[in-house]
Amino acid sequence: MVGYGLMESWRRHLPVKILFSPIQSGNRPISVRHAGNASLLLNSNVKLSAMNKMLEINAIMQANEVIYQSFESLDFRKASEYLTEDCDYITFNGTHVKGRAAYIKMHEQLMNNFMFRGARLDGLVEQVNFLNENTAVVIASGAIRFRWQKTAPQSRQSINTTVWVRTDGRQWQMASFHNCRVKKMNWLARWITGMDS
Repeated sequence: MVGYGLMESWRRHLPVKILFSPIQSGNRPISVRHAGNASLLLNSNVKLSAMNKMLEINAIMQANEVIYQSFESLDFRKASEYLTEDCDYITFNGTHVKGRAAYIKMHEQLMNNFMFRGARLDGLVEQVNFLNENTAVVIASGAIRFRWQKTAPQSRQSINTTVWVRTDGRQWQMASFHNCRVKKMNWLARWITGMDS
């Protein structure tokens, strides 16, 4: 039986516990789920010790938290330090922003709009998959919550995929971000695709 360790994520608004499982034998990914609605997906081919994986997940979560906090502090320049210089950033409506400078400009313009002042980004890291010791794919969900809202509405919930890389051997940076709005399919779309939702 593989022993399990417990790690707290750095999500401030939706605190979540992530279960961590050391690598098992075999050639398949290992997914460990926790009732608190988070999972940690680890690739069994990655030759990292259990402790090293905990440290790397810790570092990614901290970097991710700085990006989340920037929506409150409006310090997108600090957040951009955790993006690669040529980062690809794709918003929920398909807008493709390229590079740190464009990321900063877009978010500063957005948050200077009176509608977004005082807004917060609520989110939840759901899955981490190490492709190798310097590359990780992270899946998260969340939404912007406006200052007059207690919770973000379901209609604005999104799911995103990010690729994190360790370019200097130490600091993790986001190389790619792709956001997608969660939408329930209507009956015709469900009928055509054969999918339930």
